[in-house]
Amino acid sequence: SLNFDFSTTPVRAWVSISNSQGAFSMVSDPKDGSIRSLLQKGENSLLEAGIEESREETLRILEVLGISRTSVYLGGERKVSEEEERRFLKIVGERMTRRPLAYILGETCFREETLWVNEHCLIPRPETEILVEKVIAAIREKRRIFCKSPAGKNGRMGSGDNLIRKFSFLDIGTGTGAIAISLLRTFSNAEGTLLDISREAIEVARRNVQKYGLEGRARLIPGDFFKLSQGPAESDTPRFVFDVIVSNPPYLSELDLQNIQPELKYEPREALDGGKDGLHFYRRLIPLAKGRLRAGGLLALEVGAGQSGMVSKWLQDAGYDSIHRFEDYLGIERVVTAWNDKRN
Repeated sequence: SLNFDFSTTPVRAWVSISNSQGAFSMVSDPKDGSIRSLLQKGENSLLEAGIEESREETLRILEVLGISRTSVYLGGERKVSEEEERRFLKIVGERMTRRPLAYILGETCFREETLWVNEHCLIPRPETEILVEKVIAAIREKRRIFCKSPAGKNGRMGSGDNLIRKFSFLDIGTGTGAIAISLLRTFSNAEGTLLDISREAIEVARRNVQKYGLEGRARLIPGDFFKLSQGPAESDTPRFVFDVIVSNPPYLSELDLQNIQPELKYEPREALDGGKDGLHFYRRLIPLAKGRLRAGGLLALEVGAGQSGMVSKWLQDAGYDSIHRFEDYLGIERVVTAWNDKRN
């Protein structure tokens, strides 16, 4: 719970925050209401609550309040208003309960996009940015599959004199729509299908798609891929066959879920729970996706730590070719890609 008593105590005196794990207190100097002191106060308070990225998150909170990083570093002595400090302390106090900052602010950054997010969706992670980057690189490398003619002078997809044919992709478990929106904004010739079992998540993705004016190239479907993929690939559902399938499925094991950080307890369990060993969705997705990929199509998956070897084996067993694994910034294999080079 958050306990603020601004009516009887000056805002620059104290704020008390308590949660189920204990009590935190945040004390500010009543003689100094500068941006710099606010930054220090927020950083120390978040550190006390066990939040490692305390400085980055404090800077993000200040940005939301209209105080840029440039202002922090070059004009840190500027005094903030009572209202600015009140709002700042309120957000910091809520973050100290370990509720994710993205949910508190209602938005998160992903690559070049700022996306609306709420508790119905998993918050996009940096690892998923790597997934998107590898998909983009793979499409550009195999542009002969997606182009009628060679690319333009700079060798990039989307360049040249209308030489690029349209291609389609499916984003399974789209959540906020982060993956699909990045791909649609990168490739003007792409058409995306955004699929999620959660209707609430689909509405979040729809709002983000509309924000970037992508409605004409995005199809949003609430539904279960495993049920939708059971029908004939070409006859009954001709639009449910794709050049690219990409997914960041749930991949936490039962053991992982018992030891998750406090923030993850706020995120939808169905977007995290990968079954007993964390591999449940890959077992089902890999063979079914092959029937939904055109010849020469790409399957790209984000995986959990230690899962890339088994996922790669299943891809090979299912008849995929050119299987590649990619590491994240910590050297952990997080992305696996494969091509459906052979016809089923």
